[in-house]
Parts: sequence; structure tokens; C-alpha cells
Amino acid sequence: MFTYSIRRTIGHAALGCAALLLSLTGNAAAQEYPTKPIKVVVPFAAGGGTDVIARIWGDAMSARLKQRLIIENQAGGNGAPGTIAGIKANPDGYTLVMGVASTMAINPHMLKGIGYQATDLQPVAMLAFSPWLMAASAKMPFKTVPEMIAYAKANPGQVTMGSWTATGEIGRKALVLRAGIDILSVPYAGSAAAMTDLVAGRAALALLDISAALPFLQSGDVRALAMTSSQRTSLLPDVPSIAEAGIKDYEVTSFVAVFAPLRTPKDMVDKLNRETNAALATPEVSKKFVDLGAEILAWDTAKLAQFVADENRRWSLMVKETGSEPK
Repeated sequence: MFTYSIRRTIGHAALGCAALLLSLTGNAAAQEYPTKPIKVVVPFAAGGGTDVIARIWGDAMSARLKQRLIIENQAGGNGAPGTIAGIKANPDGYTLVMGVASTMAINPHMLKGIGYQATDLQPVAMLAFSPWLMAASAKMPFKTVPEMIAYAKANPGQVTMGSWTATGEIGRKALVLRAGIDILSVPYAGSAAAMTDLVAGRAALALLDISAALPFLQSGDVRALAMTSSQRTSLLPDVPSIAEAGIKDYEVTSFVAVFAPLRTPKDMVDKLNRETNAALATPEVSKKFVDLGAEILAWDTAKLAQFVADENRRWSLMVKETGSEPK
């Protein structure tokens, strides 16, 4: 019995040493991480708002981590293929994926057989939150939301809206429902292609993130009709909110956040979260985000996970209300 007790004690001590060694090894790995470049999948075309924000963040993080963050654009399919690529990536900390409202809170409820849920990715860091802008081609005869509604009613089937994300498509359907008008959807692979047609007048309307719209607003090729939020934004203080423009109970907002494949080591995720929040706090990065009309939200991973869950509930209701459930 005494011999068994000694053996059991030695066994417990050995297990404790092994656990301590694994812990120390894990901590050392997290401290050394990253030791090679990190791939960041952006599930949309280059030049769009998500891509711009990802590159600003990527440059700042490359400097902080002493390793390059390589942006890889995988456009198309409402962002689903790129998101799935991130889900299926090796969870070793060297592949990350950018997530937005359409990919993380709308696609799972709207696209039949999409094959993923928001919980299939691990939250890493929140980057930005922003309202969208309802914009019109300067070639259109209307300059305000009431004028657009009147034109659409007088010319049924003649008003089109460019769309390249599920967010934009739900926004179009909700606008049709709230305003009682007919707006035809024109699908695009990304915002750059949609902007080309919007400027040319081949598309009448688009719901845009501010960063994509600003150059065209400044050139006069596109008109700002309203912000798709309950309040105005300080970046475009003269643009009314959608409620001020006469459409009630309508809000289309988005976010940009960083996610990793499930089972990515927690120490690595925590380090990415800390470094991201530190980068967002720098005057240089903060100014760039504000200039894009984005509100910085330096959250921990738990708060981001709760936010994504809440957004899924909100958008699920909008999907049902607009009759956009998978058929």
C-alpha cells in the first residue's frame, strides 16, 4: 500500500510537471507568435470598404507583430466562399478572415445550403462599426429620398439598385417594403463594379459604406440621399438620416471584425486581440478609420462574440420580415 502511494504521488507529480511544461510551451509559443506571415482572407473584391479597412489594419499589425499580414481577396457569392475558406483553414493562427454583417449575420439566415453559421468562426477583434449611405447616380433626376420615391412610383420597374452583399439585398427589400415602391436588384461581384455602373447611370441606387462613396460624392458623380441609420454621421453632417428623409423603422448598418478558424490557440487569439486594440488606439490608425466614417470599437473577444450573436438575432428577424428566407 505504501509502495502504491509513492507511485501514485510520483505519477501525479509527473502529470503536474507535464501540464506545467505544456503551459510554459504554449505561453512561449504565443510570445514568439507570429514567426511567419499571416494570411488575411477578405471575402470581397479589392477596393471596397472591407478591403480598405483590412489593409489599414493589416499595415498597422504588420508593424506591431514584425510579420507581414497578406491580404487575399476572394470575392463573389455574397462573401460566402471567402468566409468558408477561412472556416476550413488550418487553425494554426496563420489564417484569419474578415467578417461583416452580410457574411456573419445575414448569409446563414438567407442563403439556402450555405454550409456555415457565425459560430463556425472564432471571434478575434472588432475593428469598426458604421452606418451605410443610400446613394444615387448623379444621372438620375431625383436628389432626395422623397423625390426618389415619387419617381419610382411614377416609373415602375425603372429604378434599380446595385447589390453585392446580403446586407445590401436585405436593405433593398426592406426599402421596398417600407416605401411601397418597386426597386429592381442588380447583382455585382463587388462594390468597385457597382460604383462603375452607378456613376454611369446604369444603376440608379446603391447602399454603400462611406469609404467607398466618399471619392464619388466629392467628384459629384454620386449623390447622397440619406444615411441608413437612426442618426446623422459627423462625417457627412448635411446628409439626413433615413428617418428624417421620411422612412421609419429602417436601419441598415454594418461592422468589420477579424475572425479565426475554430480551435485556433487561445493565446494567439488573445495576442491578436491585444495588438489590434493597441493599433486602433494610435492616432494614425484612428484618424484613418474616422475619415472612412467608421466608429472604432476596441472590444475583447467575449464582447465581440455577444455582439455577433445579437446581430444574428436582429438580421434573422429582418430576413423573415422581408420574405428572404431560403427557399
